[in-house]
Amino acid sequence: MAEVIGAVIMGILIAIIDTIFMIKDESADAKTVLGHGLGSLVYLIPFCLAAFNLDFVIGMDFIPEAAKNKGIILAGLGVITAIIIHAKSAMFKHSKGLGTHITWAHSLVVGILVAVSPFVYVFISPFVEGLTKKS
Repeated sequence: MAEVIGAVIMGILIAIIDTIFMIKDESADAKTVLGHGLGSLVYLIPFCLAAFNLDFVIGMDFIPEAAKNKGIILAGLGVITAIIIHAKSAMFKHSKGLGTHITWAHSLVVGILVAVSPFVYVFISPFVEGLTKKS
């Protein structure tokens, strides 16, 4: 069965971290930066879904046999995420000058978080279950 709840929770947590990096790195008004940060949910949640459901991704026909390795797919998801985040911040419209986009280090941190999100969720899932239990 597909793991959806954990992927959505991790996608939201990583989007919050991404927004914090955007607030630190980009110089614009808060409303614009927060809107830009919330837009990261569009690709972070699907990438976390792919990271959580690697067997489904490996079973896809368009992935070459040489790349049907869980480590390669996780690394690819992390690199693609970092590239998308950096490219999106480089096209940031309301910045107050050139060079006011997210650094590569912050982009790579978010990409690595996407790649390791299934492993991190194992540690935070007891807290999530404790919050959702009815007393």
